[in-house]
Formats: sequence, structure tokens, C-alpha cells
Amino acid sequence: MKVESNSTKKALDYLLSQKEGTYLSVIEQTTGLGKTHAVIQKIAEILQKSPDLELKPKIFVVTSGIETRNEFFHDLKEKLPEFESRILLFESVPDQVKHFLEELLSKTDYENDQTLANDYLSSWFDQNTATFKDTTVLLKRIAKQYIFVKQENDTFGELSSRLKRTIYYDLKRLAQKEEIKLNTKQKRLNYLIKKAPWICDLFKDTDLSRYYVLIMTADKFVFPYKTAIGNEDNYWDLTFKNSQTPILFLDESDKIKSNWTNKLIESEMGSKDVEDMPTLIRRFYANILPAIGRMERIIIDAKDPSGKTNNTRIKQLYQVIKKTYDQYHLQSPSKIDPALLGDNTNKFLFNTGKSSFLFGLKKDEKYLVWKFNSQRLVNEITIDQKFYETHPEFRLSKVTSSFTRLLHYIAKTTYSIARNYHEFKINLNKKITDPEKLHNVYELSEEHLQIVNVILQPTNAEGRLAKYFIDNYLDKALNLKLPNIKASFTDDQTIYASGFRLFDLTVSEDANNNGQLRVYQQKTTPEQILASVANKMRTILLSSTSLNPSPLGNFDLNWVKNNIVNFLEIPTKLQEVLDLENRKRNQLIKSKVKIDTRLTGKNLMISGQTFSQALATLLRDENHLEPTELQLERILNKYPARLIANRVSNGLDPDAPFLCEAERQDADSKISNTHFNFERKIRLLSAIINFLQLNQKNSTNNAFIIYTNAIIRIDELNWLKEAIEILNIPFPDDLFKVISSQNRQEIEDVKETWGKGKFQIMLTNKQALGRGTNLQYLLDKDYYQKHSHDFAIIDQRFVNLNEPFIDIAGIYIESLTHMFENPNNNGTQDLDDFKIRAGHIIYEQFELYDSNQTNLSFRDVRTRLQKYFGKISGNGMWDLLPAQDALAAELEQITGRLCRTNIKNKEMLIQYDYNFVNKIDWDYLSHKRTNVLIEDLIEQNKNRLSSNPKYQDRLATIKEKQELALINSGAVFLAKRAYKLRSLSETMQYQWVEMREWIVKHPRISTLSKIPDHLRKTVEGFYYRLSKPDAKYYYYHDQEEDP
Repeated sequence: MKVESNSTKKALDYLLSQKEGTYLSVIEQTTGLGKTHAVIQKIAEILQKSPDLELKPKIFVVTSGIETRNEFFHDLKEKLPEFESRILLFESVPDQVKHFLEELLSKTDYENDQTLANDYLSSWFDQNTATFKDTTVLLKRIAKQYIFVKQENDTFGELSSRLKRTIYYDLKRLAQKEEIKLNTKQKRLNYLIKKAPWICDLFKDTDLSRYYVLIMTADKFVFPYKTAIGNEDNYWDLTFKNSQTPILFLDESDKIKSNWTNKLIESEMGSKDVEDMPTLIRRFYANILPAIGRMERIIIDAKDPSGKTNNTRIKQLYQVIKKTYDQYHLQSPSKIDPALLGDNTNKFLFNTGKSSFLFGLKKDEKYLVWKFNSQRLVNEITIDQKFYETHPEFRLSKVTSSFTRLLHYIAKTTYSIARNYHEFKINLNKKITDPEKLHNVYELSEEHLQIVNVILQPTNAEGRLAKYFIDNYLDKALNLKLPNIKASFTDDQTIYASGFRLFDLTVSEDANNNGQLRVYQQKTTPEQILASVANKMRTILLSSTSLNPSPLGNFDLNWVKNNIVNFLEIPTKLQEVLDLENRKRNQLIKSKVKIDTRLTGKNLMISGQTFSQALATLLRDENHLEPTELQLERILNKYPARLIANRVSNGLDPDAPFLCEAERQDADSKISNTHFNFERKIRLLSAIINFLQLNQKNSTNNAFIIYTNAIIRIDELNWLKEAIEILNIPFPDDLFKVISSQNRQEIEDVKETWGKGKFQIMLTNKQALGRGTNLQYLLDKDYYQKHSHDFAIIDQRFVNLNEPFIDIAGIYIESLTHMFENPNNNGTQDLDDFKIRAGHIIYEQFELYDSNQTNLSFRDVRTRLQKYFGKISGNGMWDLLPAQDALAAELEQITGRLCRTNIKNKEMLIQYDYNFVNKIDWDYLSHKRTNVLIEDLIEQNKNRLSSNPKYQDRLATIKEKQELALINSGAVFLAKRAYKLRSLSETMQYQWVEMREWIVKHPRISTLSKIPDHLRKTVEGFYYRLSKPDAKYYYYHDQEEDP
């Protein structure tokens, strides 16, 4: 039976029929309504038309995880078997190598005989890869590891990771031997395929032009694309000849934002290749003039468009370096004041974007200076308030900014020198008729690397020094500039545009104990990447929470919209179609399934109770139990000592006072944590009992899951079982299955248990269960037929009774404590891990600051960071709307996992920690499409909703804040640079003079109404307009009059 297109498919039809070449658009629809199915349908339509098209399609599908990536790939192949060779699944290098070896061995009769299999592969390599000598040796080692050990181990992965680089070096040696010039990517690719055709079977991503659909995880997409021909590009910068404008689908887009944030911070903050900035500057200072003599004459003689030679540019660069070198006495080493470091060997200081202020933990660290000691001939990094105030140029914040700016300038200048050399050779080649005399022209990035290597002269141990320098200090534009606009005229100080820096003061491990000043730079942000791809591709975000307004849980779409050419809204009529589809689905479920929604543990908010009273009241109110005093005492006596402050043995005093949330605000942190943990554990106990009671009522209610903040430990599990046993509630031996990040593969074992009709509770957390993990399970066919009266079929069209997949019967969700884990540099945590977590906290706090949904000031952010890193309490989180919105989205995503299938238990038990009620933005949830379980939760909490006008006013306020921020940032920029506008034409001078004078007098405005009517058109028009999508990016002047 043919099923008509769902509403997501109709939205895709609309978006992909629009004339705009590139754009961003967002489709939000709840879980279980076929978003992924709609994308597959649309891709199938495009591919089925492609044989008749002159321009071939190029479609990227980016998923939030490996499971969803693989599912999408297999579903698309099943839908389009005739296009299987045109669909590429991007896998890790070890996985590609493993599949290549498997494919070779599958053609033999002895793939299970290790010795014969190894001999066969060795012989195959000798026959097919022998011209690539080092590659052949490496392949034989990998094959031996694969056959005789395990392909999953670290050695197999490490060896496999060397393959592309080894192939590339073999390729270059072979080309040199045959005197073949490989100075372009295409020449290298053609030569590689000619000499090693097997390469396209080993690494299918060698030639992307062969494929129409490219499917990968978000983690893969965010990092440069590396091949066996040596090039390294970002996916969003790839260009394809004879192809349509690429289409990009970001599936579970809000989760992709989280993935990108994690990966970008981990790659920067976790980097081992971080160099001391003064040492780098000294290296350039000492080597740059001698490098002139080491460079080819053609490099020295190359000229820029103004006629200036590279020789002149290099000498000018030397003078710029010398100025900083002399000013900060870089001929002398640096020493860090021992009093500043204390017992540590490292000291971290933070700043953000273009700010020069450094964040330290202590108040007096504000007065950090770089002070030259003329007697000891060292640069001392120390605290000196008087010197700080009298010599502002030697404030450490100024020094770090100066060093950073200089290194960026060196990177930019050497790139310019490389570009001159690159273009000079191209122009010379145009005049040469003899092919033998042509100059080799390589990729500009390679020639830049070559020139920096010539200058730095790295030793063998410093092989990656030049690449490190370029990667960290060359500003690589992500195509954010809008076409036909010659200057943005705004100072974008947001975290999204500027990133942040972490400065590390370290005592080096050499004999002299010199100080090192290193910088970890988070330059690229998820929002930058999204804006970049939306300016190059037709980019469509899909998720049930893709429009979530919180930057803590989603892209900051306000910022992204201001940095892209086109944003396409889904028309109102299509939004109504999406609404109707979701409403019908939810109503259908409600008509067939009893949804029992509970907020667990309200009584624990009451003051004046003992531990025994709190537990007794909870069991009575939530579980309808009447425990005896003896039962309560036995349960409390077995409570784990690890969860009790200052205790080495198990047990809580039943008569001791229990401190509720309000009472423990002023308590000692250890005491407070004891009561906080107790509250959580007995809520958890109550939720488990509810699941057992529901199973006793009807044994087909057997599949349950519990989400906790942290994985439950063995002593807690034992206590929970003992407590249930003391209360005389029967339970199976395998009551719990704990799923952590390390044993996720055992989820299938849990599903198998559920499928047999057996009771089991999966205990897990947010980190362990990725967004793409499906919880529906295959119920035994005979069991289903026997108990079919206990199950509801929601939509018969999507049910296969030979394979009855069913959603789980219930869930308990523990309240989150924080969006990210707090850093804790107390000496027990790995230093690299601390830096990564610190990066998360910095980024999070500036997301809150830049979101326009908070009133946090820059000083507030500084204070919050100092509190986090100083482990000081009082950093409110849940009173901020972005945190509440992010939590609401998290709840919707978790509950959405119970809304996927069309067979359900006739009764579902949905339990939430009562602490959620004051941490959720109820207004946000009630004004969006959401799943039936969240609808039921909202229905029970209507008293928490604001009036509709109030919510709409809030949205309008956020929009106006965004517009004012944009205008104000432009005004500040213009006020600082007003005189520089003299370079405009005379006509333009007159046109802008009045506006400039007004802006200089009013560098910041608090409301749009303050702009005089006669200037409104000019002032507002000068900046990006947010109110008119059809005229969002323009100036009120004639473009042809630009100088």
C-alpha cells in the first residue's frame, strides 16, 4: 500500500523547489513522524531524475552519530539499489581497511585459516601494490595484525592511520622517478588511480566526484578532509565540477551543535602540539633574514600586485618582529613568580574573543605583569599593582595580545609571500612554451608550508612545527562575508565570531626551569561552520527541537541568520500541515494508550522532616506503601557510606534531620551533598517500585529505562535491591542492567530480554545513550500473539505483525544538575581533561552572555567563571532562560524515544524527578510542536504557564535585542573609525556625513525609537536589517559609487 508523503516531505519539496542558490532553513517536527524517511524519499526523487540531468546532484547527509549514519545508509541503499555505487558511507580509516581486507578474503576458500589467509593477502599485495614499496610493507603488517590478533585493538588502528600518508609519499617518489609532475590535486588523483586502481576499493573517499550522496557523522564533517593524494580541505570548501549546488541535511541538528562544540574544544584544548609564544617569536627573529639566502631566487624575486618584491616584504616583516622582540626583551628568558603558581606547575588564564582581559581565579591576579629584571636579565611574570598601573603596555593581558597579534601577522605575511610566489610561477608558465621548463606549481597551502619550513628550520623532532604555526595562527576565513558588501562595518565581539583563548603559564621541564607562555585558541565555532555551509549549500536542519532558542542546546540561530545570505522560512500553510500531522498523531495515541505521568518526590521539598519521615512519606504518597519503623530503620542503616559526609561505615540515623533543598542552601557543602544524594536515591527507589508494581499489575509492562545524572555504582545498586527486598516486593535476579559509555553494545542484550517478555530496568545516563540510540525492541512473535490484547496498534499502515517492534513501557528521568561537567583542577584530574572541561565552561558562559535571553554583563561572566574555577557556590543556572530551554529540549528528546513505534503497551508510566518543575521553560514547551508525553506533562502543569501575549512579547523582545545589538555593534565600530571613512568618494561623503555625526554622538542606543525619523532610513539601513527578510542585507547607497 502506497503511503502518501508526510508533512516533512512536503516541506522538503517546497524548500528544494525554491530559486535561491544557497540558504539555511529549519524543519522542526516531533519524533516518530518520519523526518528521516522524508529525507530518504526526497533524495531518491533527486537521484532518480539525475541520469537525465546535465548537472549531477551532490548531497551531504550529516548525522549525530554512527548508528544513525549506518541506518540512513542502509535504508537509502534499500530504497535505491541501482544507485548503490553512487552512495558513499564515510567510515573511519581502520573500518575502511578492515572492510577492504574482509572483501579480499571473501573471494577465497580459506578465510578462516589464519596462515593461509595471511599468505594469500601477502601474495595479493606483492602482485598489486609492489610499486608502492613502503605501502606494501605497511599493508602486510596490518594484515598480520588483522588476522592473528584483533582488528579492534589499538595497534591495528594506529597502523591503519598511517596508510594514507604512506601511500602519498610512495606516490611522490614514484612520480619523481618517472619525472611526472604532480602539481595539482587532479594530476595526483589521476596518477594514483592509474598506478594503484585498488586505492578506490581501499579508500572509497579518494575520489568524491564519483558519488552523488555523501553520508557521514557530524564529527567527521567538522574536521578537514584528508586523502591519499595529500590534500586537506574542509568539506564545506569542496567544489565539484558539473554538479548542482550541494544540498546539506543536518539530521538531529541541535545534537550536531553539541557534537561540534565538543569536538572543536577537544581538538584545540586537548592538543599536545602547543608552543611557547616567545620561543616562536625568537625563532622567527633569528631565522628570517638568513632564510633569504636559503630560498630559491624565484621566491625572493616574486612581486605582489603593487610591485613590491618578497625580498622587501621579508625585510619589512623582520622589522615588525624586531620591534616586539626589543620591546619585551625577548633575548632574555622568562620566569614565573613561584608565589603565582603556588604548588602547581601550571596556571591557566582565560580571555574571550578580542578582549585583552585575562581571567584569573584570584582578585589580585588582575595585576599580572611582564616585568624585565635588568640585574637578573630575565622577564618576570608576576603580580605588581603599581607597575601594572604605571606601565599599561607591560600588563600581561597586553603582552599576550601583542604576541598573539604578531604571530597572526607573521602567518598572514608569510601566506602573502607564498601567494606572490605561487601566482608569479603561474604567470611565468604562461610565457613558457617548452613543457620541460615549466615551473612546478603546487597547492598554495603546500607552498606556504614550504616557505615557513625554510624560515623555521625545524629539527627532525620538530617536524610538525611549521604546520602547527600555520594551523594556529593563520586566520582562515570560513566564507562568512556576504556578496556585494565591501565591509561589514560591525565589530562582532560575540563568542561565535571570535572564539576564545586559554593561556597556560608553565614552568618548563628543562634544567633552567624557564617559564613558558602558551596559548590554546578556540578559533572555529559551530555557528561559524553553519553560517559558512549555508553560504555555499542549500542547508536544511531537521530535529524535533531544531528551533530551540537556547545556544546551550542548539545553534544560536539569531547569530547565524545575521551572517548568511538567505534564510528560508517554512510558509505558514506548511507549518499548519506540520501542526496537524503532529496533533492527529498525539490524539491517536491518547485514544488508545493510558499515559500515567508523575512528578516524583514533591514531599521532599517540605522542611522539618527526619530521614525516616522523608522516606516514609515518599513511599506512602508515591507508592501507596505503609512501611514499618523497623523497615525504614533497616533501609536507612544499609545506606552506602560513600554517599555520607565524614563516614566510613554504612547507615543514616533515622531520627537525624533531613535538610530539604531550601534548608541546605547555607549548609556546609559536604553536608549539603549528603542530603542532596539521599533525596535523589530515594526518589530513584520510589520510581523503581512503581515500575515493579505496574509489572505486577500486568506482566506485559516489562521494559523500563531510568536516566540518571551519573552511572549508578555497585554499592547503590546493592542498596536499592536490599531496600526493595526489605519492603517485601518481589523482583527478578537480573532486575537491573547498567549501560555506560563502555558497554553500549549490551543494549541489544537488554532488548532481547524485553523481547522475551521478561522484566528488566535499564539504568543509564545522557552520556551513555546517544541521541541516535533506538530503544524500541522486537517482541517475540508468539508472545505478542498470545498477549496482543494488552497492546495498542496506533497506525496499522506502519505495522508488520511478523516483526512487532514496540516502544518501552516506562521511564524515570532524574533532574539534571548542569549542562556541562564542571572543571575541577584539584590535582587529581588529568590536565588535558581539565583544559577541555574548562573550555566548555568558558564557551557556555559566553553563549549565555551573547544569547540576548539573559541580562548577564561582562562582569557577571567574569565572576561566574571565577566561581566555577574557584569551586565557589552561588552560580545560579536554572533561573536563566537558555538553561531552562535547553533542559526542556533534553526532556523532549528523551521522551521522544518512547514515541517511535506504532505498537505500544496500553499503559505507559512516565516519571520525572520533581526538581524539574522549576528548571523548565514551560512557556517554550507549550508553544511548540511536541510529543504526546510532553503534551501530557504540560497538561498537568498548566498553572506554570504564562499568558500567550506574555510569551509573544518575550519573543519580540529577544528579536529587538538582537537588532539593537547589531546596530550598536555597528555604531561602536563606526564611531571608532569615523575619520577613516574619508577614503569614500565625495558623493558618499555627503551622503553619510549626517548619519556619522549622529552615530558618533549616540554610540549606543537602548531603543529603536531614539533614532530621529529623518535619519531612520539611513541609520537602520546601514546595518543588517532583521525585520525585512527580502531586504536584509543592503546599504542605502548606489553600489557603483563605491571606491
